[in-house]
Amino acid sequence: MARAIGALIGPPLLLFLLRNLQHLYSYPAPVIDWHRLTVRTDHSTGAQLTACLINYNGVIKLGNTEGIMDSNSIVLVPCTDRKRLQADPLLLARNLTFGPVHDVADQWAERIESAHQRIAARDLYRGRGVQEGLRVASLCNARMVFLSAGLGLVAGEELIPAYGLTVTRGKPDSILSKIADASVTSARWWRVLRVALNRRRSLNDLLPTEAGSLALFCLSEAYAALVVPELEKLPSEHLSQIRLFGFGLERHVPEKLFPQVMPIDDRLDGPDSRLPGTRSDFAQRASRFYAELLNAGEVRGESAKEDASVLRRHLEAWRRPDMPKRQVQTDAEILAFIERNWEAQRGRSGAMLRHLRDSGFACEQSRFKDLFKQAAGRIDASSQSALL
Repeated sequence: MARAIGALIGPPLLLFLLRNLQHLYSYPAPVIDWHRLTVRTDHSTGAQLTACLINYNGVIKLGNTEGIMDSNSIVLVPCTDRKRLQADPLLLARNLTFGPVHDVADQWAERIESAHQRIAARDLYRGRGVQEGLRVASLCNARMVFLSAGLGLVAGEELIPAYGLTVTRGKPDSILSKIADASVTSARWWRVLRVALNRRRSLNDLLPTEAGSLALFCLSEAYAALVVPELEKLPSEHLSQIRLFGFGLERHVPEKLFPQVMPIDDRLDGPDSRLPGTRSDFAQRASRFYAELLNAGEVRGESAKEDASVLRRHLEAWRRPDMPKRQVQTDAEILAFIERNWEAQRGRSGAMLRHLRDSGFACEQSRFKDLFKQAAGRIDASSQSALL
């Protein structure tokens, strides 16, 4: 019925009617953005209105508002090493003095606190994972929070400096390589860091307090290691609000957290999915899949077990992606490939990686990124030498 009405009267008149229904039922004013209209219902009357997703050509979806989260909910996503601004050399972990973990953390905190150029976190971090996280926050009317190995828990609107720090070993800005005690884990660094920065707010403090609110956590293996010790200590009533997303996340969390892990697997990258991508943004894409079902009222967010059951039903007929067999290359061979194809791919990292894989060669994304930077430096140096 509602779908037919939307098709007949068109978005402008439908918006007008929905705006004015509040006068009949004393509803709060609708919250509207460019593509989506949300009308909250007054549950004390037992009446329901509709929420519709619109585009500029017409109504494309109608449904009830039961699955829509509120602004007390949160979406937690990892930070990224891709940033809109270039970091001051002092804010690169590679330039810290080697020493005990507390000394290193104090050094880092002093440099962060003295940084002048700052930008909102949601504008600083770049990459598809961040964009998907922002979409999920918009879909769910939720707050965006970043999980940063260099800054702790960061609100999306918080002003922060550009920096370079990771807990991934082997990276140029790996903080673990600057700590004298080799037994220090990323989780230990995370605890010490927040004390040094005077950011003692925990995940428990971050969790929504209102009934019906949710916390969607997008986690990679590295970032799961940071927060799992805290998650384990949460009481069951707080855990019930959490939904965990990440590829193969069950391997990286204790059994206590298994019920919170949403069963979205590599079929999200298969031929039946609208949201294929890379492993680096898998968790955020999985949370978007969940958020779209939540927004449509197909998952209710009331029980992690029930939500997981709905997700399994949606995915059961989906096919898994074909995994092409690619030839492994040495660093020298990949560097030579990049240099040979630099002009053809116009020096674009993403296009070069696709071309490499389409050519039948294997390379993990983060490894390729490091090699691409090396190749770019060599090409720049060669160009400068040619001008002399």
